[in-house]
Amino acid sequence: MKLLVIPLDDSWIRDNGPIFVRDEDGRVAALQFRFDGWNEQFAP
Repeated sequence: MKLLVIPLDDSWIRDNGPIFVRDEDGRVAALQFRFDGWNEQFAP
C-alpha cells in the first residue's frame, strides 16, 4: 500500500474520494459520488 500526501484547503476526503464497499462474497468496489457542496452553496 502506498500513502499519498496531498495538501488540501478545507476539503474532506469523504466529499472527493471514493467510498469502498464490500459484498457478501468479500469483493471490494470503489464508489464515486459527486459532492455538490450542499447544492453548490459554497465555492470550492
